Amino acid sequence: MKLISANSAKLLSVEATNQWGLNHFALIEAAGRLSADAVVKQFPEHFKRNPRVIAFCGHETSASCTMVMLRSLILSGVISVSQAALVITKLPVRTDRDVWSESFHALVKMFVPCFLWDPSVYRLLDDTNILLDGVSSAENNSALTESQVKMVEMINKNQKLIVFSVGVPSGASEMWERGMPIIESDATVAVEPLDPILYWPSIRPFAGTIIPVTGLYPSNLIESFKGPELLDWNAAKTRILSIAPDSYKYTRGVVEIRAGSVGTAGAARIAARGAQAAGAGLVRLIVDPDIYPVVASSADGIMVSPSDEEPFHPDAVLVGPGWGQSSDRNHILEKCLVQESHGIPLVLDADAIALARSLRFHGNALFTPHLGEFAVLAGIDIEDSRSRLIDRVQALAKTKNAVILLKGHTLCVAAPDGRLGFVDGMSPVLATGGTGDLLAGICTALAARSNRAGSVDLFSCAMVAATLLIEASKSFTCFIDPMELAGTVASLAGSAWL
Repeated sequence: MKLISANSAKLLSVEATNQWGLNHFALIEAAGRLSADAVVKQFPEHFKRNPRVIAFCGHETSASCTMVMLRSLILSGVISVSQAALVITKLPVRTDRDVWSESFHALVKMFVPCFLWDPSVYRLLDDTNILLDGVSSAENNSALTESQVKMVEMINKNQKLIVFSVGVPSGASEMWERGMPIIESDATVAVEPLDPILYWPSIRPFAGTIIPVTGLYPSNLIESFKGPELLDWNAAKTRILSIAPDSYKYTRGVVEIRAGSVGTAGAARIAARGAQAAGAGLVRLIVDPDIYPVVASSADGIMVSPSDEEPFHPDAVLVGPGWGQSSDRNHILEKCLVQESHGIPLVLDADAIALARSLRFHGNALFTPHLGEFAVLAGIDIEDSRSRLIDRVQALAKTKNAVILLKGHTLCVAAPDGRLGFVDGMSPVLATGGTGDLLAGICTALAARSNRAGSVDLFSCAMVAATLLIEASKSFTCFIDPMELAGTVASLAGSAWL
């Protein structure tokens, strides 16, 4: 799915009107109706018994769509007029004939109770079940007005409300920073193409369930605009070649992993298992002599070695999981950098990320940091790294000449050529030690197989690996060991590529 910014969305709407003949009034009408249908379909339990629905609206595009949603819920019989209400920040001028004014007048003609914003409207929420949030939209990059801030605070204070935001949670914009007012939504309904800020790690928790609304704009028109990608497993898996029936272990991709140290041997085993699960034909794990007996005794089909003296020709290399930062690691990393300069994909995770802080690569490297590791790699304080995070990730990918996969409750992938992608996570099953090691192993296996086939795109490998891990996590409703998760990863990968 294509994501485009609020500014691009404005241009899209203009293009739809000027070049495709789609009337702006008709677009808002269709968007509101489609959004109302999508919300009812997604959450039928909230609309079973004629709930009381109130819309809080500012004076922007999302407000017009929100008012159409309210009217559509009434006209479709989902709610009655007596159970609806509208709160607005200001009244339209009598001579106004814009979409916002027409949407407002349509509700007035239906005898929907309409109230001008005042703190006393808080009493209206006492017996309200559902609130439609159209207080502000993403196109508003300036600070919220005083009345909008009060609206946001009032809505968030009432914990019994089911809140549906339109477009983005009000308060969210490209200028939003932690601590600024923002609606805490149960769900956000948005017309495709969605705004990428919905998937920014800082904003994503406030959006609740994201409900995409499709079918408003022609797909050719959407694709003509540049923007980040949003991928899920079903869309992403076709980017990796299937394994031919006559394949053998070398053609499936050979992976070398340097990982583990005393106290973190498990990270090495999990990373190797991730590579196996994603389809690597051969995995060699190089570990310190101190932990070699422990790791080798439970290696199953993984080759384990206490040294790299034996000749080995990997298709991709992973360094870092549980590796530590002892003095010999820099020397090993320099050898890996030489391999990367000759076209061998290099995946850097955990401790290797910190060690590579001063290095620049040759376009064949992939970093897999979480936020803390990213801050170290970028050389900034972790709290500072949260500010303009996506811009920082893109800038660092260009500086390092490497792909960066930022792990978290949503996953962001940035390539040095400017490509940007998101994978929606929000899966607390993955909030446990070892899942990052598993992901690094998956990335390396996909890079190895792609390299063996003659063409490797680390951006695609990272995006596919992230979607595979998220999809596997959906099978679990209990706390798990990453090795259990690896089994589900293997099943999904096998179904897709065998």
